[in-house]
Amino acid sequence: MRFAPALAVVGFVAVSTVYLATSYAPKSTNFLQTASQDVDLTFINYIGKYQKSYQTLEEFLQRMEVFARNAEVINEHNSQNGGYRMGVNKFSDLTEEEMRARLGLIKRHGGRKIDGENSFIIFNTTDLPSSVDWRPTGAVTPVQDQGSCGSCYAFSAVGAIEGAYWKATNKTTDLSVQQVVDCADGEWQNQGCGGGLPDYVFDYVWDNGLQTNVTYPYTGGNGYCNDEPSDYVVTLTHYYDVTHLNPDQLKGAVSQVGPISIGVGAGNVAWFNYAGGIIDNADVCKPNLDHAVLLVGYGSESGKDYWIVKNSWGSDWGEKGYVRILISSGYGVCGVNMTPLFPTIKLLH
Repeated sequence: MRFAPALAVVGFVAVSTVYLATSYAPKSTNFLQTASQDVDLTFINYIGKYQKSYQTLEEFLQRMEVFARNAEVINEHNSQNGGYRMGVNKFSDLTEEEMRARLGLIKRHGGRKIDGENSFIIFNTTDLPSSVDWRPTGAVTPVQDQGSCGSCYAFSAVGAIEGAYWKATNKTTDLSVQQVVDCADGEWQNQGCGGGLPDYVFDYVWDNGLQTNVTYPYTGGNGYCNDEPSDYVVTLTHYYDVTHLNPDQLKGAVSQVGPISIGVGAGNVAWFNYAGGIIDNADVCKPNLDHAVLLVGYGSESGKDYWIVKNSWGSDWGEKGYVRILISSGYGVCGVNMTPLFPTIKLLH
């Protein structure tokens, strides 16, 4: 019985919160074909599940309205029984504009170490395997969450280096994304949490080296460059573009080389709300490159060929942190075929 007062307080807070929510919530909102009061209760559950915290009642009501609007989009999409599913996730209280601000792939604004004919390798595609998946081998490290830092470019590039490192050592090793965020700016043209390019990351690692995540752990924010050259474990000897707009060459690259750094157009509802399946709508997922990810394989399901792509939004997003995208010609759905590239490495110790 000693817990009764505490339970009463919790109940009072919960009832008060729901009362405030239902008093101020827009009555026109609809979540998964329920009444507005159910939206409010669903939002309360959402806050608890994702440990959301809002500073004011005004912010609370604003986020509830955004949540309800996103839920309507999810419900409408899922009612059409398309190739992929949407679902509520940790981003469901954010606007599209807020989500786009987290995307960190910038446009190329300067030169890089490779250009011209020496930047491409042509792969033999006559006997491509029917499917490839580097995850079970150890070439792919666990999915991480970049947070609100626009460091996707660093995760993508470092992921490709990790794959090459595994092939050279047979060791699955988390390399330092934070070193790239902190140190690969200036002459290497990246902008920390403000974004960057995998090409520029490769330039930086080629000129310097890369530590592990153990000696230079990820913080999810901008910091002073605090690298220690004696802790570098790998550097680059080169990096190469995969022939653009050619899915067979991209299959050849990922099957023969390993994980490949790619850019995608992720500033859309398909990515923000993705819960599983194969993104197959090029009208929704357009080739407006704004996000960098890691291609780790390909496969087929129910007659649809798809890419397997590792994201950096945490393992609670998508298919345990991964997304599948329809393989198609030209730019490709989401622009997958546009700018793939991969490094070659040299071990330092």
